[in-house]
Amino acid sequence: MNADMAIFFSSVDQICTLNQQLLDHLSRHLEETSAVPPLPPHTEDELTTSTDSEDSAGSGIRVHRAGAIFHAYAPLLQLYTSYASRHSAALSALDSPQFAGFLRELPAEADENRLRRYLNMPVERIPRYKMLLQELLGSTPPEHVDYVPLQSAIRSVDRVANKIEEISARRENARTLAAVGAKVGLDLRGRRFVRDGTLRKVCRSKVQKYYFVLLEDGECLLVLLLLLF
Repeated sequence: MNADMAIFFSSVDQICTLNQQLLDHLSRHLEETSAVPPLPPHTEDELTTSTDSEDSAGSGIRVHRAGAIFHAYAPLLQLYTSYASRHSAALSALDSPQFAGFLRELPAEADENRLRRYLNMPVERIPRYKMLLQELLGSTPPEHVDYVPLQSAIRSVDRVANKIEEISARRENARTLAAVGAKVGLDLRGRRFVRDGTLRKVCRSKVQKYYFVLLEDGECLLVLLLLLF
């Protein structure tokens, strides 16, 4: 099971370390900004756009810079795309007979459903970060020193979220193509599934039914028809 375990926990150590460092940085920032008085309204426009909280804390002015911190960590969030690219293999391994035998050797609380939830957590983390940053931006006035860094952080997180969505879409497309291909007896890999369904052709003596599959192959659309008796 060592190879399967490598699939399950690929990138998890790095992701855990990243989030711990981010948490520590945010916690330290909160402690530092809480130790100084709030920002007077007339001095807000005089602040420079420093990238950390130490400058503001040292000046005796409370300035929250969560956006700047997230923006600094944004390039490291690409670790989540690496995890997402292996997520399908991990979920598929859960259905293998080898893993079923391994699971029976574990305590009852180590059930498959719990493991599936844990495997999904990293994939769900980035959309939650995006929602958090959007909420922060909505509560931040445009003239605040952290407004622009928040916008930059949201764009960076959004790029990672879109990449994860693309990976998930490709995984779902491959799964659908495999199921449809088995149904029609064809290898449909490398194409994009659009839709399938039933068509009825009204003839003079009877109504014939066809099962159709609409696929995208590069810049072309392909239609497969299978006569149903």
